[in-house]
Amino acid sequence: MRSIKSRLSFAAVIFFFSVHFVFAEVHPTHPVTIALPNAVGVMGDSISEAMLVEFSLEHPPTTKQLIKMMKRTEDSEDKTIENFRHHYAKPHHSWATGDDHTDMVQSHFERIASLKSGVQSYNFSVSGSRVVDLIPQADELLATEARDNVVIDYILILIGANDLKREKIEEVTTPMAYEAGIEAQLRKILTKNPHRSILLVGLPDIHEVFELSNNLKVMKILTKTYRCKEVRETIYGDSVIFNKNNIESYEASKMIKKMYEQANDSIALKLSAEFPQANLRSIKDYRSPAKVVKTLATDCFHPSLWGQAIISEVTWGLSFWGDLTPP
Repeated sequence: MRSIKSRLSFAAVIFFFSVHFVFAEVHPTHPVTIALPNAVGVMGDSISEAMLVEFSLEHPPTTKQLIKMMKRTEDSEDKTIENFRHHYAKPHHSWATGDDHTDMVQSHFERIASLKSGVQSYNFSVSGSRVVDLIPQADELLATEARDNVVIDYILILIGANDLKREKIEEVTTPMAYEAGIEAQLRKILTKNPHRSILLVGLPDIHEVFELSNNLKVMKILTKTYRCKEVRETIYGDSVIFNKNNIESYEASKMIKKMYEQANDSIALKLSAEFPQANLRSIKDYRSPAKVVKTLATDCFHPSLWGQAIISEVTWGLSFWGDLTPP
């Protein structure tokens, strides 16, 4: 059952796919030992909900599947997101809380569950979410704890792609609002119970991924070849994080992403001082794989199954228990 997963050790990923990463982390508390958690939860967006994970650039949807996808985009934006969530979000493949023992993704939950029995997992992520949408996710987390009589003592957060994915730079969530939004929800959760470990995960280097993948072939329909740049713009619009023609906005979006990462560092430091019983860590600057064809879903925006596996592998290595090796 674990043979596929075990082959995806970090060393193997580097060896076979020439993946290079640069790591940086902020961990304001340095306890000798942090106990393994009893429950794992993730908050975030479509990355953590594993949207479109089953369709990669190497294995795109069939024509029949593509037609079905297109039909599900004919409703309003809200309905389209819900339709896609229902049909194409596969949280059992999530890098954070996935529980499919037969896939190549060895999630944080699965790694912990292999080291400790009885661990539970919860995925509160909602595709399309921005930082402001963490409010209902945090509320649901606390409500789940009360309902299930459990403390979700390991929480992962990865969010910000939809905050950046706007057509005008003025519409992008400001770093101040990003920091305030995450900090408020984590403070609410920690006030309820401070005995938790929280991992704030920065976005992958999305600008580099998009630049490297612009000319990758997605599919060919009749005589027309569709490449990633065209597919992204068709599905997601002329976002500032795609459009290098507007140099000023494009560079501004890069700077804002960096400021999001600095905000995560600030949150970890601030809340660690305020809640000394808690363990908070911020990780960032992990580089995307050089061969993005392996790691992108067919929309050229979301991670494929390989992408989820790599995110899990890298972030686990920088987590509180990264030195523990699952059997």
